[in-house]
Amino acid sequence: MTFHLGVNPTRGPMEKYRVKMPRSLFQKNRPLSKERGEGIHITVWNMDGSEFDATFFATEHPEGGASERLGFVEYVNELPSDKVVGMAVHHDIGNTKEAQEWESVYSAIEDLGGAAIRSVKTKEPYAFVAIKGDSPAIGPSEHHVTRDSGTEEDTLKAIARLKMPDTNGNQITFVVSRSVIISLPFLPLSVVTPTGSPNEARFKVVPFYVEYPTRNVLDDVTSWQPGDQIVVASTDFNWEQAEVKTIVECPECSGHQVRVESEFEYGHFGEVTYGVDERAEVALLTRNIKVEGSVEDSCYGNTDEEDLLCTRLGRDTFGGHIKILRDHKSVHIEGVELYHMGQQAFLGSYPLHFHMCDDVTGMWLRHNSIHGSFSRCVTIHGTDGLEVSDNVCFKHLGHGFFLEDSVEQNNTLHRNLGIGTQFGHLILSDRKPDWCQSDLRKSCGALSTFWLTHGNNIVTDNVAGGSDKFGFMYAFSDVPLGPSFERQQERQTVANFSTRYTRIKEFSGNTAHSNHHTGLNIEGLISHGMYEGDVYIPENGLLQNTPGQYSARDPPTADGQKIETVLERLTFYKNEEADAWVRGGNIVIKQSSFGDSPIGFISAHNAGDSSCDVRDSVFIGQTDNLGQGFVYRNRTGDLSRQALERGANPHLLSVHCRLQPGRLCKRHRVLSGTLVRGQLLLRQILQLVLRRHV
Repeated sequence: MTFHLGVNPTRGPMEKYRVKMPRSLFQKNRPLSKERGEGIHITVWNMDGSEFDATFFATEHPEGGASERLGFVEYVNELPSDKVVGMAVHHDIGNTKEAQEWESVYSAIEDLGGAAIRSVKTKEPYAFVAIKGDSPAIGPSEHHVTRDSGTEEDTLKAIARLKMPDTNGNQITFVVSRSVIISLPFLPLSVVTPTGSPNEARFKVVPFYVEYPTRNVLDDVTSWQPGDQIVVASTDFNWEQAEVKTIVECPECSGHQVRVESEFEYGHFGEVTYGVDERAEVALLTRNIKVEGSVEDSCYGNTDEEDLLCTRLGRDTFGGHIKILRDHKSVHIEGVELYHMGQQAFLGSYPLHFHMCDDVTGMWLRHNSIHGSFSRCVTIHGTDGLEVSDNVCFKHLGHGFFLEDSVEQNNTLHRNLGIGTQFGHLILSDRKPDWCQSDLRKSCGALSTFWLTHGNNIVTDNVAGGSDKFGFMYAFSDVPLGPSFERQQERQTVANFSTRYTRIKEFSGNTAHSNHHTGLNIEGLISHGMYEGDVYIPENGLLQNTPGQYSARDPPTADGQKIETVLERLTFYKNEEADAWVRGGNIVIKQSSFGDSPIGFISAHNAGDSSCDVRDSVFIGQTDNLGQGFVYRNRTGDLSRQALERGANPHLLSVHCRLQPGRLCKRHRVLSGTLVRGQLLLRQILQLVLRRHV
């Protein structure tokens, strides 16, 4: 069988699907009202967009609420005509306490055009904007989001927009937005949240060039068309600052520009700063061929498994899937958009899946867009020689690019972009630790955009641009997993206990940023179904106490000669815990850059007489990419607003080595040519270099 899917005849097979921004994009507008009181917030504008007034009514107040409600009604009634009135409800307007006293408030808002105000409940976002007058030429805009709306997001957000020409004939847009976070974990001492996101109301006037911003990109994107969707990656710690936009007409745009249909909520950096390339990735999601799974609007539970998935994931996760089996003649899938694919309830149901195909040299997956996936993006299972290049993987459950059985070799992963890797439920390493039974929690939670289980593969120029845990993860099984165990009895391409000693063939040019834990993690062994002490660790759980970490040898056996595994030209920034964690030996990282993360490099070495080196690299404690400001709430509830980055002290980036008790730090080296910016880091590097002679 020959299977070819998706070369776009109108756009061409070599179209640019992923580019970078050459300069920074910063959101300039700030809320006109910063009050944090609970009740109704109002901003009133003149028709030219200038501010007329801004005020607040604590209508929910247990004692003064009645007078506040009366004041609100009088205020609205006395406003002059031909004013633009914006309203947002913060937390609670109080209508659940004394419903009989709310008729006048409802009527005042309904007279302006607000039809949904009576249904607004506690902690439901509500935004409204309208022109006051007897018969305004432009109708009101209202948005109310209920807590049972079935959203996949952790934050509910209501946005009302009113577009009109100003007094000079230029288009302006009045915007009211209200966000409510619905799944904030309990933090007893402090809470750090980005400004302009959860639990904040914003009022702003947006001119045309902000409402329909034009953005420069590095490559020619003339093939991108109006109506196409793009995603702009986060360049901050939180990958959820990635934004999806729709391209609109722009006759005056050059081939390196696009115009999109709404303003950007977050800043997206676009510069190489102190030698660290922190330019935002911009990727096209739309393709001319689209494969879409049919899903239900709400979650359902016909089985115990479905009930559990509904509880933990909150949505239907039964999408479509494409599986390639052995003995086909040729498969090439190129330029295809896959949406709502994959299935969480069943192993082996992924958007694109080569399943036990043996050698497929000459076949490829190129220039595809996979988004809104319910289970991974690309799975290479018991398959060698596959090319996976220039694919976009955005918002998916479980590992993104997945080498499944620790036997997959000679595959090429090149120029792929992964953003929005979220915890799934299929295998232990996909799951949140809290979703595993208590004695297995340490074996769970290794979620990664790129899950790499054999070193003999080429991994180049990929971007892990945001995961709920790791960007890139190398972990190995001593014995082939799943059906590959039996298949290897015949193929004999992977010997038992060889993967931990196999040199990583090529890992270069890759970037990891905006990951909630670590950008690159080289750590430990995968269980093939075995006991650690009295605890049975099922397949694909991580082992915690079994001896033996990664250490490249030739041949790949315990008695082989030590050889170096070289990882080069890597870029790390804005990873919440650390840029890179390496547990193993004979690993060299060179010509790489580490920036803007609390910890740059951790070597947790315990591989005998081997070493881990960093050479000719750049470590920057803080670059010009300051990111989104943060609001810090201490234990007393006091607030301070500042550009505070995550981490204990983000300005003092550090290199760590972790040792077993009584061992010196002599086998972890930061060598000549390494540029350092940050006082604490410099001191620690000097200590490491001095100690290497001990």
